[in-house]
Amino acid sequence: MEEEYFEWPWPTGMGADHIYRRQLDLTDLLSSRIPIFLDTNFWVMARQAAFGETDDPELISLLGALRLAVGSGKAFCPLTSDLIAEFSKQSADRLAATMVIVDSLSLGVAMVPHLERTAIENGGVQCTGFPHSLAANPAALDLLCVCLGI
Repeated sequence: MEEEYFEWPWPTGMGADHIYRRQLDLTDLLSSRIPIFLDTNFWVMARQAAFGETDDPELISLLGALRLAVGSGKAFCPLTSDLIAEFSKQSADRLAATMVIVDSLSLGVAMVPHLERTAIENGGVQCTGFPHSLAANPAALDLLCVCLGI
C-alpha cells in the first residue's frame, strides 16, 4: 500500500516574498509569547463569560486573566483544525459570538492540520538530524519555526 506523503513546495516570486515577510512578522509577534492551548469547553465558557450568559465569577475572572495576558503580549491561544471543526457545530449566533472571543485571544493564529504539521516537523528533524539536507531545503526549518510559533 502506498503511503500518503505531503510535501511543502517552496514557492518563488513576488507573492512568495510577501508570504515569507508575513511569516517573519508572525514569528516576531509570537516568539516572546507563551501559547496557551484551550479545549472546546473552555472556549464555550469564555463565550458565556464574555457575553453575559453566565455570572460565574471564576469564569469571568479567568477570561479577564487571559485577555490581560494576550493584551500585554505575554500569551496567545492558538486554534487547531479540530477546534474549528467543533465550533462549526454551534448555531450561527453562538458561532459568531465564539469567534469574537477566538479572534481576540488567538490573535488569528491557527495551527496547520495534524498531517501537514507532522510533515513540517519531520522536515525540521531531518534538517537538524541530517545537516547536509539543510543545504538542500533551507526553508524547512523556517516553516517549522513558524508553525510552532518560535
